[in-house]
Amino acid sequence: MFDSSGELDEEATSAHLDRLISEGAHGIVVGGTSGEFISLTDAERRRLIDVAVRAVAGRVPLIVGTGCFSTAETLRLTDYAAVAGVEGAIIILPYYQRPSEAEVLTHFRTIGRQARLPIMVYNNPANSAAPSLGTQALRSLYEAGWASGVKSTFQLSIRCMSCEQSSTTVSVFSTAA
Repeated sequence: MFDSSGELDEEATSAHLDRLISEGAHGIVVGGTSGEFISLTDAERRRLIDVAVRAVAGRVPLIVGTGCFSTAETLRLTDYAAVAGVEGAIIILPYYQRPSEAEVLTHFRTIGRQARLPIMVYNNPANSAAPSLGTQALRSLYEAGWASGVKSTFQLSIRCMSCEQSSTTVSVFSTAA
């Protein structure tokens, strides 16, 4: 939440998160694509993480958006979030670069190997200019331990992911209609 001068409104953000939890939210996600992370500076994203950690205060799981333009920046912000005390990171496909699927997979493998948090892949090709990750690619990240869940903006991936799981369980979130 922002104040009238466009600055992060820490008090209003804290009150909003508290209200969500008080009304029964089972978890909180901040700094995702709907949170307009792309318009925040790195310092503002870190402040938002700190505000959310204080406001949530361990009452429910807190997941933060840590995806950045580059793998290195994503790792730095994900590391900051881990030290701050969040429970997981949601990471959008690398945006605006038009990477190949192989490059996207390398991005997530690198993050998955180095991150100190569970990673949720945000499979949102429409807002990232990256290719969508198909069922097999997502499954490979999950089975290798480099991703613990996926949020997808299209239904087909979720249906396929759900039916192809056998003895494993993967968290799948959908924003598709």
